[in-house]
Amino acid sequence: MDGVIPALGPNAQQQDLGGPPMVVPMDDKETVIDITGGAYHSAVLTQTGRILTWGAAQLGQLGRPIPTKNEKGDYEHSDSSGLPVDPIPRPARGIPASEKVRALGAGFYNTFALCQSGKVYCTGENQNEQCGKTGPANLHQLTLVK
Repeated sequence: MDGVIPALGPNAQQQDLGGPPMVVPMDDKETVIDITGGAYHSAVLTQTGRILTWGAAQLGQLGRPIPTKNEKGDYEHSDSSGLPVDPIPRPARGIPASEKVRALGAGFYNTFALCQSGKVYCTGENQNEQCGKTGPANLHQLTLVK
């Protein structure tokens, strides 16, 4: 199954395609070397060092800005409660080019990246400082945990 990711689960937040293993489309044929999943989102690390995320997006757990609403005030993709989701694996942001990611992890609404330098980056829910940051309730890009 080169170039595809089989996924399982209910897919309410479009983190997979539901039911029996289905294929999550990838824009390119990069080799996946690590994979993780949170409550309603998924992330993969490719051999080239890219982190691709998809699924629920409302708390920043995808490591990129929340999808924008259309002129009707709706998200292009949303779950049954109207919260934003992104069903397409896209790059997460925030890790400096000088860092090389070696592993991924996920919490309920967080995504973590462990770098070869030993540094850890986090994105997503931060209301209780889950990302090790005081300040913003949610982080929308991978941010260094101090």
